[in-house]
Amino acid sequence: MILRASAFGQHLALDGQAWHELRPLEEHKLGEHPTCELEVRDVNADGRVEILVWGHAGASTDLLHIFAWNGTSYALLAPFEGEAGVRLENADGDLADEIAVGYDAGRDLVWEAVYTWHEGSYGWTWERYSWFYLARPHVYRADSPKHAV
Repeated sequence: MILRASAFGQHLALDGQAWHELRPLEEHKLGEHPTCELEVRDVNADGRVEILVWGHAGASTDLLHIFAWNGTSYALLAPFEGEAGVRLENADGDLADEIAVGYDAGRDLVWEAVYTWHEGSYGWTWERYSWFYLARPHVYRADSPKHAV
């Protein structure tokens, strides 16, 4: 699999001998930088191989676009954008990765919305606080009811 951006703003994936257009959302396309990361695997354990395109926009916004073959072309399954990161994790052990989208919650905290694959699409599952930086030690915030929970 090869990913290529053309001079005309098209994003193309080479699959075998054929080029297929990838159509991301308009706002950031696949990212504001000339390079992006590419993964090809069954990320949601639905039996189909997906194309995951990781991009970046602005100072710290991460983008993830997930495409899958629909029989005639690669269709966008889901776009994710997180100002404090986007990452994959298998939190429940079901072999399907959940998508954690981070938002800056201030005071070294990130508010993460976690999306799970269910019946053909990604949907919000739960939310949680996390640390913006991995530096140790962390002091647990309890300065408000919101942070105490």
